Amino acid sequence: MDYLIHRLSNSCDNTNNQYIHELFGMFLLTFSLTGHYPYDEDISDVALQIWLNIYEASISTTAYTVSNVHDEDAIKRIHTEFLQRAFIKFHYPKDLNQYYTVWNQEDRDLWLKFRQELSNCFLSVFRYLNLHDWFLQATNQLQSTICNCTNEELLANWQESEALLFILSSISEHVIYKNESQIIPLLNFAYIISNIILNYIHKLEQYITYSMNYDVLIHCQKQSLPPPPPPPSQQQQHHHQQQQHPPPPQIFILCKTVLLCIENYYSIIVTMVTLSEINLIKFILNSLLLSTYITTNENYQNDLIELCHISLCVIQIILKSKLSSSNMLVDMVTNTLEYYLYHTKLIDQTSYNLISYCIGMLLYISEKQNKQITINSLQNILYSRLETFRLLCTTTNTQDLSDLPQNVISICSQFTCKQNEINKKSHFITILLGSVIQMFDGFISVEQPIDNGIIVNHHIITILSKLLCYLKQSLTEVAFSQLPEYFIQYHKLLQVGLPIFTCSLNNPMDDIMISMVIESIHCIFYTFHYILEKYNKLDETILKPIQYFIEWLFNDQSNMNEHSSFINLASSLLSNILDKINILLINQTIIVDDKLFGKYIGYTKEERINHPLSPILMSFIGQSITEEIEISSRFISQLINFKSQETKGNQQRKSIFNLLNDDAHMSLKLFLSLAFSGISVPEWSTVESCIQLACHLLTILTYENNIDPLMILDDKLLFEINICILLILTKGVPPPEKLLIKYAELYCCLANLFPCKQFIFLSFITGNIQSISQEYQLKLTQIPHSNILIELITDCLCYTSLTERAQFVIMVTRPSLSLNKVTRSISTFIRLLSLQRHGNC
Repeated sequence: MDYLIHRLSNSCDNTNNQYIHELFGMFLLTFSLTGHYPYDEDISDVALQIWLNIYEASISTTAYTVSNVHDEDAIKRIHTEFLQRAFIKFHYPKDLNQYYTVWNQEDRDLWLKFRQELSNCFLSVFRYLNLHDWFLQATNQLQSTICNCTNEELLANWQESEALLFILSSISEHVIYKNESQIIPLLNFAYIISNIILNYIHKLEQYITYSMNYDVLIHCQKQSLPPPPPPPSQQQQHHHQQQQHPPPPQIFILCKTVLLCIENYYSIIVTMVTLSEINLIKFILNSLLLSTYITTNENYQNDLIELCHISLCVIQIILKSKLSSSNMLVDMVTNTLEYYLYHTKLIDQTSYNLISYCIGMLLYISEKQNKQITINSLQNILYSRLETFRLLCTTTNTQDLSDLPQNVISICSQFTCKQNEINKKSHFITILLGSVIQMFDGFISVEQPIDNGIIVNHHIITILSKLLCYLKQSLTEVAFSQLPEYFIQYHKLLQVGLPIFTCSLNNPMDDIMISMVIESIHCIFYTFHYILEKYNKLDETILKPIQYFIEWLFNDQSNMNEHSSFINLASSLLSNILDKINILLINQTIIVDDKLFGKYIGYTKEERINHPLSPILMSFIGQSITEEIEISSRFISQLINFKSQETKGNQQRKSIFNLLNDDAHMSLKLFLSLAFSGISVPEWSTVESCIQLACHLLTILTYENNIDPLMILDDKLLFEINICILLILTKGVPPPEKLLIKYAELYCCLANLFPCKQFIFLSFITGNIQSISQEYQLKLTQIPHSNILIELITDCLCYTSLTERAQFVIMVTRPSLSLNKVTRSISTFIRLLSLQRHGNC
């Protein structure tokens, strides 16, 4: 294709190139078939691929070497033709009834995907080929159409305007792009587009109002509270009354596309002189109400759900903007969300989460504006959901909803649930917990960052405290056969909740709030304590939230000396986990017989359980627990890397080791056992995490003044570590490049800690020196089967020369050598082994 584009760019100067125009004309024919892909024709995806190939060739440095403006015009002309024909393919079918009823779901999905790929191509051409003329001409034509045609005419020929609006939305990232001087080069074009959006909103407003119950619109747009929701038995009747004039299906599509434009051009729209804030807000809220339309055609549902999602996303954008200071805005949004929640039969989880995020934002804005009536209205929503959450968490009879009150069943019936869902309570707990987390996220999003003094009120602390209490009861008292699915979200709840607690403790409103926070922190601790006792397996789902909680306790302790018990909670949890890791490793050494693969293992019972454990022994017997080793090593590695914030009046940053009252450094020895248990197992992911932990520990031993490295890592252990590494590097199958770097990092850490010993031990193991000191020889004899292991290594090295081995040893034992050089040395050594082994086969 590069060659063809080069021929095309020079065709103006060469009359012999007329056939090149005919060839590109044939390319254009692929976009000329009537109908829509893939229902009417199945060639447009090929046409799109041809266009992409032409585009890529057009911007390549080798092909796009035009000599004059005429040559450049030849390339632009072909892309303009593609733009025009692709634009026609962009239109929705004229017969939407056929689209929704005759087309199957797969065809609709393929067409929407094809449409999105087309829009990406429009963006690329607009950005890199500067074909602004086509876009400007099309935009001006749309502006003229909107201004000069009647509402009926605009709606009758809606496909063209919708297609162009969708394209304008797709190219927005380049239209409003700011250069290094913070100037928007295409600002005038952005204003034209924004003006079109506002004019289009004005045209659509009449149809939305006509299609919906007028009383509903007026009610949601006034500054008053909505009436209480009708009982469930009357809600269906209310729905039928609402649908006085079924809206034409194109209204859903048009509103969704216009909302996309608002989302992408909002930063420009909000600065427009012609902006009517109230009309903009009404359109967005009315679009949300449109999504509650009840239809017998299930194929409409995807468009209605997408309309709901984009409406709520745009509401969030507005609540974060300067428009949020409007008293009317807060009331209108609150009333509309209440209406939606009380009168929508089924709500998907994404919609519910988006609504909850908006409620959190509204709660913060209302508190700031001292709008008590609005606050009460929002609290009614939250506390009804909280009561439902409590009953779901604390009822123990069944996993279905038969033992719950009718009001709880009514709320749960709004949420979509799979027909074959067995643990329905757990499923609904997951939905409600996720929505409340979104509410907290929305609350703190209005004024980020939270650490800069956001005001946390009693209601937020009360909801958070009760949530944690109900979850504790659910996890510790309600019988579950396994860890519930909603526990995954417990970590997210802590991520949003603990910073709120920090803010409350740093800026307390009163003693009651402080008491609630402290009680909640202890509630989290007891929840984790119980889970660690009940679920014996070390699971990342459990360890990640515990790690976050420990770090938060330790970090905030530096600023909260009055809450000294927090540090004890962190220490207790960490000790509990270390006990489990210790039991995991020790049990593995105890259950193994005295014979392994027909040979005596040579380690006494006492030697097997003393930390640090033998890396050689663990490389054989630890393969059945590699998953637990990997998870645990990753957990410990992240914890020992954690540093607390600087304490007030004290510039020293504390590490997690300050949590452990461990003068004998038993925890450090346990960590070494864990790290070196996985450095030579077959699972590369386990090897990577264990080497990472080993490097962290060796760095601590190198630079920590109050620890004697020889008391922790003796000569015997150092011998075993080097034997394990060489057994991997010399086995003939090179590790992945990422692991080679990790092994190089491990060698660097060992060289920085024990450079001389490393040189001697590696030289002896590789056969470069034939004897070592009597002291080292004695240590070596204490390693069972050490002679056999060294023979295995030297047999693998037999095809390499002593000089090559010596070069390798010198490079990996030299302290302060760069990681790149050590990595290259290991890679070269492995390649020599492989080449010479195969050369002598």
